[in-house]
Amino acid sequence: MAFFARFTERAQRALLAAQKEAASMHRNYVGTEHLLLGIMHDPGKAGVVLSQIDIGAVRETILQMVGEGDDTVNVKTMSYAPRTKKVMEQSAKEARALKQNYVGTEHLLLALMFEREGVAAQALMKLGMNLTRAREELLKACGAEETTAEEIAAEEHVDETPEEPTIASALKAIADENGGAFPEDTEKMVLRFSEIAPGLTREGRLLDVFLACGGCEALLAVKETTEKEQREAVEKVVAEMGEEYWIDPLAAEMICREFLTAIGAKVTEAEETLCQQADRYYSGDGVAQDKEKAAELYEEAALNGDAVAQYTLGYMCDKGDGIDKDRVKAMFWYEKAADQGHEAAQNRLNVLRHLEEKNAPRPVKPKIEEDEQPKKKRFFGK
Repeated sequence: MAFFARFTERAQRALLAAQKEAASMHRNYVGTEHLLLGIMHDPGKAGVVLSQIDIGAVRETILQMVGEGDDTVNVKTMSYAPRTKKVMEQSAKEARALKQNYVGTEHLLLALMFEREGVAAQALMKLGMNLTRAREELLKACGAEETTAEEIAAEEHVDETPEEPTIASALKAIADENGGAFPEDTEKMVLRFSEIAPGLTREGRLLDVFLACGGCEALLAVKETTEKEQREAVEKVVAEMGEEYWIDPLAAEMICREFLTAIGAKVTEAEETLCQQADRYYSGDGVAQDKEKAAELYEEAALNGDAVAQYTLGYMCDKGDGIDKDRVKAMFWYEKAADQGHEAAQNRLNVLRHLEEKNAPRPVKPKIEEDEQPKKKRFFGK
């Protein structure tokens, strides 16, 4: 993640604060929920939409959703959850889209709202935030301010040294040299990459493996498709690179994402899913808010195997949010979502199971009548 160098001091402070929030909740990873709390400590431009929400309310909502971790966990070894890494990658894209050469808290928040399946976005929605409108408001605020490069550097201490070539820019340069296409000779392509970006030696080796696994052809085939199709293509290439060459999945995904950026991949509009329709009724996004209608749509999507819908329906049953409170149904849907790897559902399920065990009635010892008391054995005398 070379883009970390472009993070402003405020954004870097947000990452540190996020780690502290994670540790306070006995977690040894930074989830999107912790990143949101980290941003709220010193939001900067992100305050345009966060100023209306209290950090205490956000923290309480998150704890209700996922609970606390094991207090024996080693919080000194902290890592970023896969979805959090995805959010940080998206924040760099948000900055590029705004033609800004730095990543600030506003870009991180835009990315958190973009990643709707994350705990952070779900928490904001539960607190009544309309994510679509909030994103539009923040984007407008970011684009409306005509800040000079000198002012940005003075305020955020951004390094203004000439940019080193990135993987995406080097790949794009190679394509431009070949009339918009990549050379069929993979050795020639890797050699040219090393000439354009000599500082990216490790990435050059990754590119070699990526090409050997047919990554170029696989991702060009999904250049203009839905996000789901692009994600599935990336996952397939990542798996191939891992099985054949033992490449770390994160490194493999990074080279795939950079390649998609280099070829100008676009996501086409997919038909709105049942879960997305339910989201709009839940939050009142473009329609009159109707949580009962949302619950019906969530249930239909949940029965079709949608893990996000299963988790959200479980939460609504758990909290009595818009529908009748039903702990049994809540645990049923949490379990269904957890079986599909939904992290927040698994965390909440663990909390509920712990409460069940804690509140379970203890067996009462039967009272022994006086004449039934066992006689003590005498060692001396009769």
